[in-house]
Amino acid sequence: MSKSMLTERKSLPYNDHLQPFLTFLKLERGFADATIVNRERSLNPFLGWLVAQDVPLSTVSPVTITKYFTNAVAGRWKRTTISFHVYSLRSFFRYASSRGWCAAGIAESIDAPRVYTHENLPQGPAWEDVKKLVTSVNGTSPVQIRSRCAIRFARSTACALAKSVACVLRTSIGLKRESPCAVPNRGKPKLIP
Repeated sequence: MSKSMLTERKSLPYNDHLQPFLTFLKLERGFADATIVNRERSLNPFLGWLVAQDVPLSTVSPVTITKYFTNAVAGRWKRTTISFHVYSLRSFFRYASSRGWCAAGIAESIDAPRVYTHENLPQGPAWEDVKKLVTSVNGTSPVQIRSRCAIRFARSTACALAKSVACVLRTSIGLKRESPCAVPNRGKPKLIP
């Protein structure tokens, strides 16, 4: 490691607290080097924010951590990123509490946002975009005719699937409906009782 990197590392905020924590993760907990680097990267912004706000580590409270997430990172980070940082902060504050650097119970007070399993999957185009796409292939060339057929088929299949799912859901939760559900079946509507 170069001399400038050592100097830079020594000047990091709360380095005298951070380095023993990282050593603990490596030697006592057996964490991989990549995990330790990621923990350090996720803790540095928070510790730097504490220095900028002139908040000593010994006076950090749940309110301080809430201010950090609502003021410093709100709107910039996604829930998955915030969740990762919360896990790092919890781990750090458990260790800091055991060493007497901060009040007990801070780690348990930090809530992570809920991360949904499929939240990063694409939702599909908006209905207005689908309508624009359908009207954009109104020409008479063979390519436009084929495109129009494929797009209309996909649209009608998606509509039929949505209606089928809605019917099944209504039936499974016992909702009474005024009329039976109509689902296309070989060009003719099929009534689902």
